Amino acid sequence: MFCLVALASCNKVDVVAPVNSTADNQGFNLLIVNDDFNWTDSRSVTLNITPLQTDSDLSSTLYVRTEDNHELLHFNTTIWKAHQLKFDLPTEQNRVKITYGAIEKIIDVSNNSISFDFITPIPAQYE
Repeated sequence: MFCLVALASCNKVDVVAPVNSTADNQGFNLLIVNDDFNWTDSRSVTLNITPLQTDSDLSSTLYVRTEDNHELLHFNTTIWKAHQLKFDLPTEQNRVKITYGAIEKIIDVSNNSISFDFITPIPAQYE
């Protein structure tokens, strides 16, 4: 019985080279893609910042990062100034993390646009 199992598991398999392969490994000879294929690996996103109505002259650096902390943009601003800025975001990213002092928000990108304000929710312990 053992001999039959051992002989049955030793089948010869022919190796076939892939279609359109290059034998010299110098790269692609031809790459065919759809006419509407998007070759870019990033997209332009608009950041809209809504200011607070205040007399405070508080100023700090606002950071825009991916969720894994890759910095995309930073600039110094006050909380009473409105801004509209554009930056490039990798196409695989659909959310950004915005930090301004102790304020940190994760915001979804919608129609290549994000909106940020300086209002933070009241923690449940203080409600």
